[in-house]
Amino acid sequence: MVHHHECRNRSIVSKKHTNWLDVEWFNEVVGDFPTELRIEILNQRGALATIASTISEQGSNIENVTVVDQDERVCVDLITLTVKDRVHLAKIIRGLKELPIVLKITRVKG
Repeated sequence: MVHHHECRNRSIVSKKHTNWLDVEWFNEVVGDFPTELRIEILNQRGALATIASTISEQGSNIENVTVVDQDERVCVDLITLTVKDRVHLAKIIRGLKELPIVLKITRVKG
């Protein structure tokens, strides 16, 4: 568990734990980070290709796709993709929401 020096819970935590280690965050983190989106899509021919193309156009890569539910009308997919940061993720989500086949998008936090 990490607590900031100015954390309001610091005094409570310091009474319970005696082992402290000072840490610093690197200001400029660079790389691609996996994140998972749950996307409800109209179940029609080429829908997944359209989703994949939109994600690719935003400079991201799809690492995994799992179909979790499907009927004649709607398909629910879990898509793991790579993002550079939260801004990049927000841009991808905005692009996907513009597609008429996308009904709902939520980020899966794990």
